[in-house]
Amino acid sequence: MAWASLASVELSGSQDTLDSGTFTATRYLQIFVRLIADGQINCKIAVNNNQTGSEYSQIIQTNGNAASLDTSNNEWYFDIGYTTADLFVMINAYDNTTTPQLSIGNVVGFNSNDASAGLDQAINSNKWVNSDPITEINIINGGTGSFASGSNIQVFGTEGDT
Repeated sequence: MAWASLASVELSGSQDTLDSGTFTATRYLQIFVRLIADGQINCKIAVNNNQTGSEYSQIIQTNGNAASLDTSNNEWYFDIGYTTADLFVMINAYDNTTTPQLSIGNVVGFNSNDASAGLDQAINSNKWVNSDPITEINIINGGTGSFASGSNIQVFGTEGDT
């Protein structure tokens, strides 16, 4: 099983969305997102052209606090709350068109280059209850700021494995 690049997009200006564009569905996906904050941001993720409708659920643990279960959401929340920190998001997804799509992810953010300041982290386990294959990733800002120029998404999938 070899990994192939399916999508690579970098913002050239500040925006509230970062979309991968359409790519070929594969069984396994790796998604890497770098969000540069231009003001206060919050990272939400939807799939397949912002497909919403209470089809998402997740378990999220933020900064070592107790995990919480969220069900019937309009998207996945990969965030550490509203922040002015730059964020790095990494997601591994299993795209199976006969059962709900599953993913696990991690987001980390920092507000300072000082090593003593620490960082923020959230760990997510997610489910999308839809039998459509994943062919697009949509990163949505829920904050009052924007994703700055240079924010980017990289999507990889397993070659020949649909």
